[in-house]
Amino acid sequence: MESRSKWAHYYVVLCLTISLCEIVHAKARWQRAGFQTKSELSRLDLPKLVLVLCGEESTDIGNSLARQINQTVTLIKSVLITMDRDESVHIILFSNKKRHFEKIKTEITKWDVGYTRLLKLEFVPVRYPPGRKWMRELYRPCDSFGIFLPDLLPYDSIIYTDTDILFLQNIHHLWSEFSKFNSSTLVRAALRILPSSGKFPAYHKLGINSGVMLMNLTKMREKHLMQKVVAISMPYLPELDFGLEVRKLAL
Repeated sequence: MESRSKWAHYYVVLCLTISLCEIVHAKARWQRAGFQTKSELSRLDLPKLVLVLCGEESTDIGNSLARQINQTVTLIKSVLITMDRDESVHIILFSNKKRHFEKIKTEITKWDVGYTRLLKLEFVPVRYPPGRKWMRELYRPCDSFGIFLPDLLPYDSIIYTDTDILFLQNIHHLWSEFSKFNSSTLVRAALRILPSSGKFPAYHKLGINSGVMLMNLTKMREKHLMQKVVAISMPYLPELDFGLEVRKLAL
């Protein structure tokens, strides 16, 4: 009996040693591949979701601010109901009006506290960098704002989505995709379903769907990506769909 107990003890020690070795080797493999380890990923803290709500009251359903507010409330609700009760999320809402944020906050306070306690909601006013305010009206109000996020937010990484998005799975699953970024990955996004109709270059044949993007802001700042994107876009401004007065100002 004593001999059996002794061998059981050795077996447990051996298993723990093998497990520890596997963890060390796995960490080494990830580092050699340029991926972030769990300890490195922990600095990213809880998921940070960035939304941009911008515009004025309008009867045009495409630019309706009321529609955007309803979409944002529904998006936030989809994030919370798909999370586990011991998890949290940080949502940063950019808007050109504080009252837009207050309307959304009022709706959220009506929800069960079991969900609202999972949420940290932050308001940040929309402010374009000096000399770039004319870009606010490109296509739709503030559609161009996403390219300036690296210089406006102090965080390491964020998830950016349009307001017409619904989360059908836990946002923490999407956040874990940052662990798969290698040393050169700046952004991850899906391809568009349909090709762009514009006469300007696009990535791949379809172009990028910017409705959902995983953005490593630290690396984007290091590579001066915002300045590069603006410089590359300038020659193609006449091909973009925006107002005549803005086109005159830009050119």
